[in-house]
Amino acid sequence: MKEKFSLHQNFSLKTNDDGSKSIEGFAIHGDEGFIVNGFFEIPKTELRNCARTLKGAKLMKDHDTDHVDSIIGRVNKTKKTFDEQADMEGVQYEASLVVDDTKLAEKIEKGLIDATSIGFTFEPECSICGNPFFSEECTHHPWFDDMHFICRDMDVHELSLVTFGADPHASVMGSFDAKELNQLKEKFAKEKEDFIMSQEDNMVETLKGENLALSQKVSDLEAQLEQQKTDFSKKEDTLQNAHDEEVLTLKQEKKALEDKVEEMTEELSAFRAEAEAKIAERLEAKKEKVITLAKELESEDLLREDKFGDEEYLDEKIAMFERVADKIKTVPHYTKTEQPNKPSEEAEEHVPFSGVSQAFHIAHAKIQKGD
Repeated sequence: MKEKFSLHQNFSLKTNDDGSKSIEGFAIHGDEGFIVNGFFEIPKTELRNCARTLKGAKLMKDHDTDHVDSIIGRVNKTKKTFDEQADMEGVQYEASLVVDDTKLAEKIEKGLIDATSIGFTFEPECSICGNPFFSEECTHHPWFDDMHFICRDMDVHELSLVTFGADPHASVMGSFDAKELNQLKEKFAKEKEDFIMSQEDNMVETLKGENLALSQKVSDLEAQLEQQKTDFSKKEDTLQNAHDEEVLTLKQEKKALEDKVEEMTEELSAFRAEAEAKIAERLEAKKEKVITLAKELESEDLLREDKFGDEEYLDEKIAMFERVADKIKTVPHYTKTEQPNKPSEEAEEHVPFSGVSQAFHIAHAKIQKGD
């Protein structure tokens, strides 16, 4: 339920280059914690919506929407911006002013009329529970509870010149006195009571319909229950016999499965022991082979005993030693007297091969280089 209200603000008169008149000012301010007349809060988040809906609105006199003569201009520009005077965000506007009443123009120029008021609607939200005021979730009362309204979904539909000013940073419907504020609270309280009553009336009618439907459903269920009792009595003995037979069968199947599991467990244990023995035997053979190859190549320093239990490691080392052994077979062995004739300076720098270890390391280096 949207509530309709107005906000009053002061404005300034502006004479344009072409001699036309316009007015400019702030239509509305808003901020968290800024509560107008102790009753309305306009969140900063609503200002962008206010600027959007105010742009293009008619400029009128005294909110008179019944006579076309009350239209005296149009809002041309709006923007959400910070008002340094009010020290908070606001919606600034500029509106064209068409004056065909010399007395009105004179009053504006003399400052006798210096305030505008926006007409707007909003959805009231409870400041205590944060729920829409006109909802079942909100149980608070503007008269008894220390609450105020937070304006949501604001829609600014017109801007008017008004005969009196108010607080320069916005007040709702002028500056309320205690009597007017109480009347406003009573208005909202009455609307809340009407809302609650309408909800209760709807609930009563709904409950009546639901009660009738439930009564019929209970009768149907009672008839179904009697029939089910009869059917159950007939089937009870048959089901019991079938159950006993099934239990006996399951017991026999369980016993057979337990015997089978025990037999398979024994077989599995024997198989695992055999497999483990074969693995250990294979590992031992590979370990002996890699040690033998390393000794033959005088390269036992390349072995890691802590990796002898890793079959992949043993396979890689065996393959490596075998490749190196194959390379060594192709490496010629020279002594100092057997070396080919070369210039004396080259012969002095050459280091002759001596032993399998040197040949291994040369072959190993070639393998590393990819020769």
